[in-house]
Amino acid sequence: MFTHANIERNATPTPGIDENFQSDVGLSHGLGVNPVFFTTSMAPSPVRFQRAGFPLASSHCDRSVPSKRTTASEGGPLADYYVYIPSTFKADKSAPIMILFSSSGTGYRMMLRHFEAAEKTGFVLVTADYFSNKNLDFENRYNPTNISAKHFREMLSQIETISHDPTQLFLGGDSGGALRAYLYSALFDHPWAGIYANGGWLKRDYSMKCRTHMRIAMVNGHKDSSAIHFTKKDSDYLVDKRQCNVALFSFEGGHQLAPTDAQIEAFNWLLKKDEQP
Repeated sequence: MFTHANIERNATPTPGIDENFQSDVGLSHGLGVNPVFFTTSMAPSPVRFQRAGFPLASSHCDRSVPSKRTTASEGGPLADYYVYIPSTFKADKSAPIMILFSSSGTGYRMMLRHFEAAEKTGFVLVTADYFSNKNLDFENRYNPTNISAKHFREMLSQIETISHDPTQLFLGGDSGGALRAYLYSALFDHPWAGIYANGGWLKRDYSMKCRTHMRIAMVNGHKDSSAIHFTKKDSDYLVDKRQCNVALFSFEGGHQLAPTDAQIEAFNWLLKKDEQP
């Protein structure tokens, strides 16, 4: 049973890689999605990217599958990421974009578990391999020059070549990936519209100056005791100190990825599709 309840307000352990996130596979839902590899000219090819800096050429993209791209920040390790273009996409600067971080750094798996919700709600979906909890330095996470931040800066500049609504740019993730989303909303000065936080919390970091006036969808399993424990504290901070609008979405389960129906309802709420005209 999927339940949804808005927190009636508007304006401990470090999140880790839980074995439920790693083993909760159930990937393709029988839809047979496979990756597509592109060269920098965007022509289909089995060769992985060796360099970054290519724009999206939507006329060359098969929208039924995600495309794989790579960043290489200042000679550092390659950082693969994946882009899914929904069938409703139009190059008229109207599409919303959701960037999701995987706590385990399994970007393609994250893509397979969320692309259906993206298709149903019209999101351009971006996931990435590199940004795992292992690369989230909790003691030095505000350093904008660390290698993770450099990779994200390069990736973001490429993502923004996709035709999209600049007021509908979202971050999100699972567990520590959600914490990274909060962090990057503070670290990168962009008009972030909101955050999709699946089983993630702020790690008692109520000095984090995440972006104000965002919509925050907290999506937790009903047995996810740590995420539930921090729900009120996090929402109080986000509402009172950051003037955010917070909603809580609950599903049956523990510290794990949300089912598709929960994702769809949270995505729609982030896009304000639940509001009457």
